[in-house]
Amino acid sequence: MKRLFQRWSKKSTTASTVAHKTGEYLHPKSAQVLLSSDRRQALLDQIWEQTSISRETYQTLYMEPITRYAELVQELPASETHHHSYLGGMLDHGLELLLYALKLRQSYLLPIGAPPEDQAKYADLWTAGIAYGALLHDTGKILVDIKVETLDGKAWQAWHGILKQPYRFQYIKGRDYNLHNAAAMLLCSSILGKDVLDWLSSNLELWGSLLYLLSGNYTEAGVLGEIVSKADRTSTALNIGANPEKALQAPPTSLQAHLIRGLRQLLKEEEHRIKLNMKGAAGWLTQDGLWLVSKVVADKLRSFLLSQGVDKVPTKNSSLFDELQSHRLIEPNAEGNAIWKATVTDGDWVQEFTFLRVKPSLIWGNEEYPSLFGGSVTFDGQPEAKNDTQAPITSPAVTSTKTTVQATPATHFVEVKPVIEDDIDDVLSLFDDPCPITSSQEQSMGDDDSLIPFEPFESPSPQPITTAQSTWPNTEPAQKISPTPPKASLQVTFTTNTTAVELGTAFFEWLKAGVQSHILYINDSKALIHIVDGKMFIASPGIFQRFTSQFPELEKLNPDQGQAWRWVQKSFEKLKLHHKTENDLNIWTCGVRGPRVKGKSIKGYLLPTELFFNIQPVDNPFVTIEHQ
Repeated sequence: MKRLFQRWSKKSTTASTVAHKTGEYLHPKSAQVLLSSDRRQALLDQIWEQTSISRETYQTLYMEPITRYAELVQELPASETHHHSYLGGMLDHGLELLLYALKLRQSYLLPIGAPPEDQAKYADLWTAGIAYGALLHDTGKILVDIKVETLDGKAWQAWHGILKQPYRFQYIKGRDYNLHNAAAMLLCSSILGKDVLDWLSSNLELWGSLLYLLSGNYTEAGVLGEIVSKADRTSTALNIGANPEKALQAPPTSLQAHLIRGLRQLLKEEEHRIKLNMKGAAGWLTQDGLWLVSKVVADKLRSFLLSQGVDKVPTKNSSLFDELQSHRLIEPNAEGNAIWKATVTDGDWVQEFTFLRVKPSLIWGNEEYPSLFGGSVTFDGQPEAKNDTQAPITSPAVTSTKTTVQATPATHFVEVKPVIEDDIDDVLSLFDDPCPITSSQEQSMGDDDSLIPFEPFESPSPQPITTAQSTWPNTEPAQKISPTPPKASLQVTFTTNTTAVELGTAFFEWLKAGVQSHILYINDSKALIHIVDGKMFIASPGIFQRFTSQFPELEKLNPDQGQAWRWVQKSFEKLKLHHKTENDLNIWTCGVRGPRVKGKSIKGYLLPTELFFNIQPVDNPFVTIEHQ
């Protein structure tokens, strides 16, 4: 939308690519070098224009903190696989946030409710406070998300001061993704300096709001929290994919990249291919774009991603649509929403559907496109709410003379939720493109967002399984099954004749394949599977819901017309592979303890580890059985 901010990350990826492939350390740079690029200079010029102060004052109040910020964050990224996940991403994100926040500040008279003379008196102070809050917003990440090591093998911490030796970095596994919001306060003094802090603390209302903001309490931060949050969303939305070309440069492990790969698989690979341009199809290609039936494609996309071990796939279609739209992988309708209502006409066959509209270049790139649809797809300009169903839509007969033939029978109705308006476009309309890019610049930019990793950490060697385990009640499972080599994915077809034993066995095989191929995580903070007291614990209902999300057809085939995961759970129990409690119950309760987790419990089943592993895995020290 605004090309300057859409492209900034592209140029920075080149250094990342070279460093990653050669294993080199990054050399610390001065702020003058870090800020010398055309795009960052353009940012700094726009920031100064928004402050309405002299160059001399701007140098003291803004450039000195920005200089210290640049020297501190160096070329660290702003995230591992999400926005600004490239070398220099943290610096770009901080400058963008500062500019966006200053732009938004122009719409506010601050402090709110104060007399006009006070608003005029403290205008520069509030403007600076907003700018500092935006600049420091994500600095906590370099304290709690990233491990930095210098050339001498020592760990570097941000409170040590600026880096003076070559360095490399690694993201910390199992980190608390919310902790960085509360950590920014630790760097406030080193970046802003005592003179700026003295000035800010002279106004208690502003000072309090800034302290709340930098400690992660955006609600209490009031208008500062509102402005910085909106600026952050704007910077993020622009960076993660304002057009297909930018989206294709996402790191290969990001959800954005997985969504692109999934859509391509559904349209191009024979095994998963969605039919196009015919009756009963789920997609139509026209000059306006690629029209994909929303419910069908969402279910298939989710199923495919889960089968590939992709984590954090939205379970609701409405959330999946939001994810696709936030990454700009689908085109919004006239109202800015993801869902289009359109009519497909193919001779005498006329049918209305709800669609997602995708740019064909995202799927086929420079390849030859399939033939265009010979009929027509006529879309409605009226807004359409996001919905988790795809029952065909029928129009009132009194207002239309066209014939509507249902491609599939409607089975049920789901309440349509109101659409929440997104104000990102309103924010983006505030910005101009001060330095147009040339085609030669585009071609010189890298397309790999890889980061510099550490060497893999050595994990404790697992011990061979022995017959002597911990003391357990005599509740051994009725069947003994030896582990088999993992399958890449479970290929199974469910029908109305599928029995409980067949369904339970399918779940077991899926579970075993996922564990042995590492598609399903074990002993991770977000995992549904843990090793507890020498046994394998599977969390319920989460593990069964994950299975039914991968096989959405089970919802319609469920004979009880209830929740499909309950059907799978009961079918699994019939296999009698699990241990029972001393009270002959199927479900066990485990307590979870950790540095930031107390008093939490999870419920699920315990299974013999020898069903899944040839070598006994280590227990999760933070999960223990609660004996009743």
